[in-house]
Amino acid sequence: MPATVLPYPPKFPALLKDYCDQIDEAIRANRHHDTRRHLFLNFLREAFGIDPIEVELEHKLKAGELRGRIDALYRHVIVEVKTDFDNERGDAQRELKKYFASRSRPMEYIGIVPVRVMASQSYRRTRAHQ
Repeated sequence: MPATVLPYPPKFPALLKDYCDQIDEAIRANRHHDTRRHLFLNFLREAFGIDPIEVELEHKLKAGELRGRIDALYRHVIVEVKTDFDNERGDAQRELKKYFASRSRPMEYIGIVPVRVMASQSYRRTRAHQ
């Protein structure tokens, strides 16, 4: 009989709590967007074993009229970091839409905007919302 595969590694709850504590402190201290991105990427490394060398930071895109920089790109995951998500939600959604449009197969990508404690926004392009 095969072993049960859990969706998260056993250390995940503790790592998530540590990340939430760190991001809370970064928010309280009004830390720069790069610091918040680093905290999130470090959490992904510790929780899921993602090798930081595989994450492309500030991925430059230039596709026709589209220009921009994806904060972090890992395989088919686009990470867009905002320092004040409540006020920058529309900007994040516009940027993610642009980033999806720059991919040759946008339906295969997911967008993540890490925001605050125990919350993040994820987006996926659908045919109805192109």
